[in-house]
Amino acid sequence: MPPPLPPAPQAGPIPQEIRTPEALAELPLPKSDRLTSQAWLNAKGWLDSQAWLNAEIWLDAFVRLTAQEPRERMNAALARLARRCGDTHFHTWPWHDTRDWAAAMARELAEPGADPMGVQGIGNRLPKVTHETAGRLMPLMRYAEVYEALCTGALPPYLLATPTRANGLLDADALVERLEGYERAGVSALRVDLRQALLRLGRTVSADTAARARRLTSDAGRRVAGWLTDRPADPQVVLRLVTRNGGVRIESEFVSGPEHREALGDLLVPRFQEESCERLLAVLAGHRDLAAARAAWSLRSGGPLSRPTLDDLHRLTVADGPGGPGVALIAAHFLVREPEATVWPLLKLAAGGGMPGEELGRQLAELLDQAPDGPSGVLAALREVAERGAYREIWEVMRGLLPGGLPGDGERATVVHTRMMTLAADTAEWAGATGELTVVAELAGRRRGSDLVSQARRLHEQLTTNAR
Repeated sequence: MPPPLPPAPQAGPIPQEIRTPEALAELPLPKSDRLTSQAWLNAKGWLDSQAWLNAEIWLDAFVRLTAQEPRERMNAALARLARRCGDTHFHTWPWHDTRDWAAAMARELAEPGADPMGVQGIGNRLPKVTHETAGRLMPLMRYAEVYEALCTGALPPYLLATPTRANGLLDADALVERLEGYERAGVSALRVDLRQALLRLGRTVSADTAARARRLTSDAGRRVAGWLTDRPADPQVVLRLVTRNGGVRIESEFVSGPEHREALGDLLVPRFQEESCERLLAVLAGHRDLAAARAAWSLRSGGPLSRPTLDDLHRLTVADGPGGPGVALIAAHFLVREPEATVWPLLKLAAGGGMPGEELGRQLAELLDQAPDGPSGVLAALREVAERGAYREIWEVMRGLLPGGLPGDGERATVVHTRMMTLAADTAEWAGATGELTVVAELAGRRRGSDLVSQARRLHEQLTTNAR
């Protein structure tokens, strides 16, 4: 019997918070790379992989310090930033950079009412939802919301959605504590900030945290309590392979209930552009499959587009939420192309409850013939993952793989098919699996004996004898 799974991985905490206006002034905000291919920027080494986190830390610190520090000290520290927001800046839009919004905040702090268009013009400065990626749109919406709250005197003492972990996740106990503070102070939650908090919310909830959440009385508090104690069903993900303008793309459709429709808003409307998996996960850290499904858009493309990387698969392992078609597609892609390198991410997915077993098996059945070294490397990697503790999860993978991976009528069985059936039989025995599989029953019932038939009979006996 294989050993137990290793502990579930966790992302580390975010860097220490900014504590002074002077430190805030020194924190660099990233320039936009939206007009240049992300793949090209990555190749040149010009894309800061943690740019989104700097933007989060800056916004968090600006709100906290504005509430805590004398206005004179804030204005002195941010004077250079405020000067970047000249009068002409207010008349040019959309603002695709968080730096544009930060400069406007610094100017408003120093000169209240400086914006000649007032709050009515703020919405016009946001890019159209189809003209910006989801991973960039949400930060811009949050900056715009904070700017509006500053202009109207409704800025809270701190934000709800600032992540507690470096991958964008927000721990449940931290969010409940923040809401308790809001209720004591009589502060209302900002709408977009609350949406972002829900999309980042981790799913590990202690009994004490759940009990505290149920005692919250504000609208925001009751909504968060519902997500923590009776979480709404996750959106369903549907992927389709389409040809558009001569290129192959993977389009994603998301079917969700009212709670998620409100939290997601227009973030996942169809967009015909590549998305960064890392930036998507920063926004959707509690919904790894939504981020994976959207990031997979260019995975089958032969063009010069950015595609998910093996690092992205590792990022998915420390996100939260169930795996589904999106995670399965990215995992199958790398399992076929880099099987040895995919062992550890698969183990982490299994340990964290994010392994989409049968769906991964179905995806593998479609991709096995594309493996550079044939299916043997894939099966070896799956066996290693099973023998290192994820045998239940790999049995589910085999359930999905066998119907499409075994030889059909008129096809000749090979030694690879026998290895596939042997792995399925081994993992089924280790997992104590039951439940007849038609494709296995048909093979097990053949009169002619072979190694493949022998292993099919062993698996069939495991699945049917223990079920009686």
